[in-house]
Amino acid sequence: MKIKSTNISEAFYSHKAAFLIIVFKNGASYHYRDVPLEIWQEFLASDSKGSYFHHNIRNWYDCQKIEDAFPPLVVDFKQAREMELNNANS
Repeated sequence: MKIKSTNISEAFYSHKAAFLIIVFKNGASYHYRDVPLEIWQEFLASDSKGSYFHHNIRNWYDCQKIEDAFPPLVVDFKQAREMELNNANS
């Protein structure tokens, strides 16, 4: 989903797998593991996404840069969400 922020461009959260993907405006993408749903909800509700990320996600959750974690992956948030929904319904 698109994010209104000076530093963050997009974010995707998987409820089922409890992971978060943050895409920054500079193009860097990071995969954060074991992020609770409450953190995602607070992130979305925060007035400053960048500040919330800096204080509550960055350095708190295990993360890996996307190209390091998934070498051939091109992040397609719509496709990822559809796959999550399909897996939940099967």
